[in-house]
Amino acid sequence: MKPLLDQVLARLTRDATREFVRYWFGLRAGRAAPDRRDIDPAALVHLLPKLWLWEYRPELGDFVNRLTGGEIVAVFQRSPRGMTLGNWVPPGIAAVARPRYRRVIDEPAICVASGASFVTGESRAWCERVIAPMTNGADKPSVVFGITVWEMPNFSAGPVEREETEAEFFPITV
Repeated sequence: MKPLLDQVLARLTRDATREFVRYWFGLRAGRAAPDRRDIDPAALVHLLPKLWLWEYRPELGDFVNRLTGGEIVAVFQRSPRGMTLGNWVPPGIAAVARPRYRRVIDEPAICVASGASFVTGESRAWCERVIAPMTNGADKPSVVFGITVWEMPNFSAGPVEREETEAEFFPITV
């Protein structure tokens, strides 16, 4: 069987998502997940516009945004910083995203998703997304760190009621 890194890279089609995965694996250093404090923004400066980070807050039963790249803010025309996932996207989108994020931190696993993705209002565009677990000063992952690469500006109009990407999970073993 191929090493986990090779399995994930084989599923990806975009240079930016491949670079993100290589960077995350480099931070991992044999652990199930790296700590969010391990992230060096200078090492990812050209990817920063596409990156995001959400922290799970059990008392809220939801994820709170801690980082959102400028491309994402521009596409959505607002920043989710400090907002919960449920307050950031429509309920049908959160209902798909939240269980994916939970699986990434609970299992832990890496999630690769691609397909038509909610963007804003009644727009969607094809994207490739990677969701990876991170810790936050503890042993157990509680943060999802990710990248979304959209094919833009090829938006298609129409009501967007749920996330339409297909997701594949890659369980992490130590």
